[in-house]
Amino acid sequence: MSLKLLWNTWWRKPTLRDDGSDVSRKASWLELFYDLVFVVIIAELSHKLAHDVSWEGIGAFVVFFVPAIFMWLGSTIYNDRFDNDNASHRTLTFLKMLPAAGLALSVHMGIVEGAMGFAFSYAAARVLLAFLWARAGYHNEPARQMGYRLAMGSMLSASAWILSAFVDPPLRYALWGLGVVIDVSTPFLTFKVQDRLPNVSTSHILERYGLFTIIVLGESVVGVVSGVAVNDHPTMQTWIVALLGMMIAFGFWWSYFDNSTSESPRLTGLWSILRAYMHLPMIIGLAATGAAVLELVSHQESVLPNPVMWLLAGGVALALGAMGVIEKAASQTAEDARVRRRIAVLRWVSAVVAIVVAVVQVTDPMYLAGWMAVIVFVQPLFSALFKERELVVSR
Repeated sequence: MSLKLLWNTWWRKPTLRDDGSDVSRKASWLELFYDLVFVVIIAELSHKLAHDVSWEGIGAFVVFFVPAIFMWLGSTIYNDRFDNDNASHRTLTFLKMLPAAGLALSVHMGIVEGAMGFAFSYAAARVLLAFLWARAGYHNEPARQMGYRLAMGSMLSASAWILSAFVDPPLRYALWGLGVVIDVSTPFLTFKVQDRLPNVSTSHILERYGLFTIIVLGESVVGVVSGVAVNDHPTMQTWIVALLGMMIAFGFWWSYFDNSTSESPRLTGLWSILRAYMHLPMIIGLAATGAAVLELVSHQESVLPNPVMWLLAGGVALALGAMGVIEKAASQTAEDARVRRRIAVLRWVSAVVAIVVAVVQVTDPMYLAGWMAVIVFVQPLFSALFKERELVVSR
């Protein structure tokens, strides 16, 4: 076998996928393996926040979490269009895991000591993604404009992050913010181009969102178990708060996977970006809730510190508010839109109630956990009621 034939067999060019929106497509084993790095990142972020529930700790948590999610999201959107599962794709996926691992290490070091490593890790991830988009655009003429625009956006973002490593705060954080703004805004420049491209399987991207959500929800379960484990002599309060913490996690799972993961014909252009980006605040809210639950379960006193109370209430409110927007973006038929509108309003009203609970200073761990469990658990119950009511009306 000639070297050229071996190279062409092993290092294949990326091919634009043409699955069709109705074709069911599952996440690949490679994607699931790639997700393992983000399990570590989320665990590091959650544990870091749980051990420093202060306004500074919450700020550092958000600053680290947003780029981590965009690193995962950028790779996921690329795979949705060009995942051909050949040797070149596998090799490049492995390379993408390295800066993600660097990100996890930087999170462990903290926002001061790990700032330079964090900036270079994220910049490396954006450079790799730029190469992937440019390569895909070069080999696929229909996707060339999209690929080159996304590659340019990734390189501009990487430049801001690299520059940030050589300046001090607050300019450093301003450059991080600029990089994130570039990442957020670049896809909006590709709407018209994407409308001309073949449809891809909607089931794949929705499954990817769901899998990432499961990873984050897992931290709430870890928080409950860890909170009980650190107590040498768990009290009745510990067990009650632990049960309520599990109810919060289960209620979020039920709410999200019963409604927000349905396949929708709106999943193109603006709606696809909106649905994707709303997972950012939702996931941050869920992760914050998990960290707060750990603090609640392990807390032995009858009064919680103010930041812990706000972390739980704010996390629940943020997650529910984002879920409401995701719900609205998933509307399909007119009947479905009416149901989802009611569910979305329920999410938003519940988010306001969660904030009100914090405003009135419910600092008792059991009462606070109880309120949040009720707020979260009414979501699937009322959602089922709305669906049943619409079914009766439509008959």
